[in-house]
Amino acid sequence: MKSTTLSTNAEFNDAECNNSDFRIISVSGGTMSIRPVKRLIQSKPTLEGAGVHLRRAFGFGNTKDFDPFLLLDDFRNDVPEDYLAGFPWHPHRGIETITYVLAGTVEHGDSMGNRGAIAAGDVQWMTAGSGIIHQEMPKGDHVGRMHGFQLWANLPALLKMTAPRYQEVKALDIPEITDDDGTHVRVVCGKFWGKTGPVDGIAAEPIYLDVSVAPGKKKDAASGNDSSCLRLRFCRIREILQRVRTARGADGGREMAGYHASRGGRQPLAHRL
Repeated sequence: MKSTTLSTNAEFNDAECNNSDFRIISVSGGTMSIRPVKRLIQSKPTLEGAGVHLRRAFGFGNTKDFDPFLLLDDFRNDVPEDYLAGFPWHPHRGIETITYVLAGTVEHGDSMGNRGAIAAGDVQWMTAGSGIIHQEMPKGDHVGRMHGFQLWANLPALLKMTAPRYQEVKALDIPEITDDDGTHVRVVCGKFWGKTGPVDGIAAEPIYLDVSVAPGKKKDAASGNDSSCLRLRFCRIREILQRVRTARGADGGREMAGYHASRGGRQPLAHRL
């Protein structure tokens, strides 16, 4: 059984935020062991596409600590001039790109003839496989907000040349669960608390969740899998928080989670155990 601890605590400050604040707790055969996270990474301002201002948690360079995850971008922006140029036609190959929108709209088109737009709560999961050309053009909402995340996932060598595939999932098709303490979970991919996400056929077999935890609360949640669990802690509760940390399991498996808080505890999580 895997237990995931989700917590927010407004009393933390930056000076208190270090590797000792994060733990990966492994449960095997009734024995629990605790191992420290290897390192913490603060997202950095990045200019991408045709001039989109975003924050990059990780991506490009050495990604061995994150593989099968290759990149995580937070494209939260409230200034249309900083994102409207978008991401015009460009190629991808051998990976999957996952776009999760929190506010605003992103229009998509690709060389397979797919066209559409994803809005708040929607997900676009594109398997590039043997190669695809696409564009993503952010439009923002009525007050100019364009918020969301993009995650890149690696394809294993045997599937690098698989046929490209595009999955567009609307918010109403994503199962949601609210626990008695107010913890709210949207299950995008994988199984959690008896719900199965609508995205399927993904090589890395990830669990992709959007978890909301109230300020000052801690949540222990069992997902029902026999593997390691993640302990997450917010180091500050402000307008924006973006952190990523990784740990290598005893079996060589890797765990990753990207999350943010906006005056509370909302954490989009994607991890493979």
